Amino acid sequence: MKCLITGLEGFAGRHLARHLASLGREVWGTSVRSRIADDWPPDVPVGTHRCDVTNRSDVETVIGLVKPDEIYHLASISHVPASWDEPERVLRTNVLGTLHVLDAARAAVPEARVLLVSSCDVYGPAMAERAPREDSPVVPATPYAVSKLAADQLAHTYFLRYRQRVVTVRPYSHTGPGQHPRFVFPGAARRIARAEAGLEEPRLVMGNLSVQRDVSDVRDTVRAYALALERGEPGACYNVGRGETVLLQEAVDQLVKRARVPITVSLDPALVRPEEPRATRCDPTRLRERTGWKPEIPFDRTLGDLLDYWRERRD
Repeated sequence: MKCLITGLEGFAGRHLARHLASLGREVWGTSVRSRIADDWPPDVPVGTHRCDVTNRSDVETVIGLVKPDEIYHLASISHVPASWDEPERVLRTNVLGTLHVLDAARAAVPEARVLLVSSCDVYGPAMAERAPREDSPVVPATPYAVSKLAADQLAHTYFLRYRQRVVTVRPYSHTGPGQHPRFVFPGAARRIARAEAGLEEPRLVMGNLSVQRDVSDVRDTVRAYALALERGEPGACYNVGRGETVLLQEAVDQLVKRARVPITVSLDPALVRPEEPRATRCDPTRLRERTGWKPEIPFDRTLGDLLDYWRERRD
């Protein structure tokens, strides 16, 4: 079976490529660069094509050449604060990019199954605290969330109009080795690793740590993606998350306890986002009943692997 991953070199894309290759799939992917990154793991065989998903011609060319049986549409701008700085770029990438993928797949490989990665942010801060189901009200509160909801609804519209075999997932927070340090857990792990190496002061300056998040290991999350596309019902949407929360303060404390030098933690009010919910909790019932998926990696192992990843890099 031939798979195409848009956004191959993104955080989840790399882990998804490894997982699909381990299943014996032929894996192809798109990248905005002309060649694969130098740090691509050599044990994950992939074919790549340069592609900007905001360019319709690029997308049509790649899907026409690869002719995949499965398409995992991961390419997006996923940093919420950036969506306030560049809302037009975020909307163009996340919405127009989705339109191009759906149209190109419908024309070149109409029987292909397509996975659209939406976001739990579509539910909005108030609903996020109530463990919303997939049919709960959606009240997006950021340009990023608006872009994901628009893509989400577009995919469902294409299913209704064209019977396109699209499955949508709404993942909750996920982390692990390889995540960009602008996010809370890899950011803390990177600074701890650099402090251990004497490259910066042993101090973490953090945003609001009194919030609770439903956080999965990215390796569990990409397994859910593959199962959702394989076993999910076309036209349906599935929440992806543990179904339980972790207090950010406790998670950061775990990282600090693993540090090899004393680390202090302080709060910077400038890093607090006013629109962020106090808690996000996933209801993954539909996904588990349909696919049998459940998380396998304990959160303490995720944090340990994340810290070890940055100890090896030290950049």
